[in-house]
Amino acid sequence: MSIRASRTTAVALVTAAAFADILAYSIAVPVLPDLSRRLGASPTTIGFLFASFGVSVLMTSVPMGSMSDRMGRRGPLLAGAAVLAASTLIFAFAETLPWLFAARLVQGAADAVTWVVGFALIADLYNAEERGRVMGLVMSGTTVGFLIGPTLGGWLYESGGPQLPYLVVAALSAACAAGFAWMQLPPHQGEAEPVRLLALLRVREVAICALTVVLGGGTLAMVEPTLSLFLGGEIGLGPTRIGLVIGCGEHRLPTLASVGAVLDTNNASVIYGEREKLLHIAERECRRGHGEVVFVRDATAASALALVDARR
Repeated sequence: MSIRASRTTAVALVTAAAFADILAYSIAVPVLPDLSRRLGASPTTIGFLFASFGVSVLMTSVPMGSMSDRMGRRGPLLAGAAVLAASTLIFAFAETLPWLFAARLVQGAADAVTWVVGFALIADLYNAEERGRVMGLVMSGTTVGFLIGPTLGGWLYESGGPQLPYLVVAALSAACAAGFAWMQLPPHQGEAEPVRLLALLRVREVAICALTVVLGGGTLAMVEPTLSLFLGGEIGLGPTRIGLVIGCGEHRLPTLASVGAVLDTNNASVIYGEREKLLHIAERECRRGHGEVVFVRDATAASALALVDARR
């Protein structure tokens, strides 16, 4: 098999794209106070600007899965990376709030395409016994993005000017788009049975997990811009130091990412523990044919499963 058609190539490209997506999100955090001063925007407006990314992620993620089932994986991944590069360039040179809002909304939509279709591609290429391990690998790209994004963004902002952080993200996204255009994928196999979103949310376990992840993610999303504005406005820190402070906080992620859970839906049991041990448990149970085994990698979703388990 050629490198272009290799599963390893696909995993590497999806991991790089996930890294670029999170970098586009987190690299803006330390520069928010300076952005607020330059544009004369209130903290509320800056908060809405930061939140617009998540709004478009939510609106795009839901329909994107079924669309990629019909269209295939390569086209949406290529388009998502290319659109992220273009929208980040617009954000870099925008001088008014409407353009910044438009660019941020498009960034979020491109991010959603990469995440949904990228993980669908991994599910296409790997069987159940390998899928948890490979998806954990891909998620490492997001962890690295969270770790270095704020620090890198602040340093680039002070070293090379307001546009440089976004130009770096745009270049990385363009490289991912070129990689997706170059890679070869096997023809998309078959049609999955459609499942309505409302029907899925009526499943108690799914609803509790979704609610917990939304609350956990929403809390963190509120802290990041608020802390950035506080550090810049009240303490007077520059972008580099703001990035260092927030980057130090993001170092919690490797610890949280080492926690997870395995849910055996047939036996209605949940096992919690360290991520590497749980991967072996999930693979072993799949080999034994014990029904559907769901591996959850992060602490927030593991907490959601703990709530489900406690209510059984």
